Amino acid sequence: MAAHVTTFAWLVLLCPLLGTVLIGLGHRWMPGRTAGWLGTLAIFLAFVFALLTLIGTLDRSESSRVLTSSLWSYDFSVGVDANVQILVDPLSIFMILIVSGVSALIHLYSVTYMWKDKGFRRYFAYLNYFVFSMLLLVLAGNFILLIVGWAFVGAASYVLISFWYRRATATRAGIKAFVINVVGDVGLVLGTFFLFKHTGTVGFLKTFHEVRHVFTHNQPELVIACLFLLVGAFAKSAQVPLHTWLPDAMEGPTPVSALIHAATMVTAGVYLIARMHPLFEHAPTAADVGAIGGCLTLLIAATVAIVQVDIKRVIAYSTMSQIGYMIMAVCVGAYAAGLFHLMTHAFFKALLFMAAGSIIGAMAGVQSLDRMGGFRKALPFTFVAFVVGGLALSGMPPFSGWLSKDDILAYLDNRPGQFRVGERAGVLARGRARRQRRRQRNGQKQPKSVDPKSANRM
Repeated sequence: MAAHVTTFAWLVLLCPLLGTVLIGLGHRWMPGRTAGWLGTLAIFLAFVFALLTLIGTLDRSESSRVLTSSLWSYDFSVGVDANVQILVDPLSIFMILIVSGVSALIHLYSVTYMWKDKGFRRYFAYLNYFVFSMLLLVLAGNFILLIVGWAFVGAASYVLISFWYRRATATRAGIKAFVINVVGDVGLVLGTFFLFKHTGTVGFLKTFHEVRHVFTHNQPELVIACLFLLVGAFAKSAQVPLHTWLPDAMEGPTPVSALIHAATMVTAGVYLIARMHPLFEHAPTAADVGAIGGCLTLLIAATVAIVQVDIKRVIAYSTMSQIGYMIMAVCVGAYAAGLFHLMTHAFFKALLFMAAGSIIGAMAGVQSLDRMGGFRKALPFTFVAFVVGGLALSGMPPFSGWLSKDDILAYLDNRPGQFRVGERAGVLARGRARRQRRRQRNGQKQPKSVDPKSANRM
């Protein structure tokens, strides 16, 4: 049964790769919207195989839900145990379901949205390549394959953001995104090197096993390695100060904005921190740096969004803010809450971007909020979609954003090491006892006793 599960996971990767190759090589002979339907079918099949991968692990015990599979050994020189290997566990299954599911919906939306564009076939070849790169990233079983998927995602984002390459603003935005992502790639490579130097392995499971044996708690070398990993995460997830590429990425087609900002590229940093949680738990200083960075991004991006008038830039800055929520959550140990928000954000942010695309189409390409109004009667369905997505983004009950955000805040409120409400009376009582002992030593008169009930009310 384990072989079947990993086979399904390999097929998840194969589907978008085949879609990329077929569309890229055979686009000249594809009539009408064939390229769009073929690209959508490839991603939909990937989602089906992701579901089968999930179903195959449901009847297994918790300890046996971590599976690895290798196609071949890539390199074994100088002690590097680099295999073309995938890691199938609850985290990777969770990610491939979100990536393939949301991407399939965005592909379907793109068939009509991009139909009249001259680069229709080229667009779907790029889009399938992007999804393949992201799936490779989340299924990677070692740092080598992770770095390859990480670089592929950066290259795919470049070609998609600068898709309308005849516009100078689009090409500049694509180059900017590529350069900042390369900075993140360098951080990821350096972090991998620091870890390999001490653990002697690049495999995830072996590294997690060795880290507590070769590193002491909060050892500077491990903290430095984790900080380099944070550089990669912050660049890919557009966190301060490596955030400037994200608003400019709005130069690409609106479905590209939905794909990059919803469930794929910008959530790669959140996935990386969640995947490396054994390292960050052993290096809490690095985790604190990540949490502070996420909190700052949360506040700064939400503030900047208030003064924007471009509809896509407003949604882009809100994405930065929500990713800050997720980064903060996974850095303080709220893994389930952070990933839950990743899932809810994927759907309502994709909804907002696709609704924005509908409005931009109705406005003949105008994106300024100052020139918009009256869409409740002109586009009632889009109006409802925007209201639902906006309420979910704002965290209004009973929408999904409220559930996931409240989960994060509840964890922070009850985080281990902080005083809970029920402990306050005990803290006050111990303080009074210390003061009484101090007065007795000094020969002072004892104060009147305090009613325990009134102390509890304090």
